[in-house]
Amino acid sequence: MREDSSWLAAATKSILQDLDTSKKELELVRDVLDNYETNSTTSEASGSRFEDRTFCMRACQEYSGSRVHMLEERIRQIHVWSSDRKMGKEIPDGVPDEWSTVDIEWRQWLSEQTSLQTSTPNNRQIDPFQAGGVDMAVRSWGPLIPLLEIYTR
Repeated sequence: MREDSSWLAAATKSILQDLDTSKKELELVRDVLDNYETNSTTSEASGSRFEDRTFCMRACQEYSGSRVHMLEERIRQIHVWSSDRKMGKEIPDGVPDEWSTVDIEWRQWLSEQTSLQTSTPNNRQIDPFQAGGVDMAVRSWGPLIPLLEIYTR
């Protein structure tokens, strides 16, 4: 019998890798945020730069936490489809298109949140798409780039 649903195994492997990465990102975000808040001076904590950085890190935390839950739900759905297939029920022919759409929308949301915090020395907002900028980095790397940028400034 030909295995028409080999995509289930490939999707499971890919999602488990993404889940592991997202859990590590979430742990990193939490550690950076805790460290940043703990080690900031009182004068720093009252400034807008501190608030901007904290806002950005919280957006990264929201993204990573939500992504972990979403990927766990996808794994549960694949297990349901695997069980259905074993019982002879029909299952989708491949990964649902909406999964990709949701991934793109979440990256765009995080890009928007981190781009809001990117400003020039005169506190004017700069175009997040200028020369790729933070927006393109977030779309490729998720929360890691804005975290490193904030934490190393």
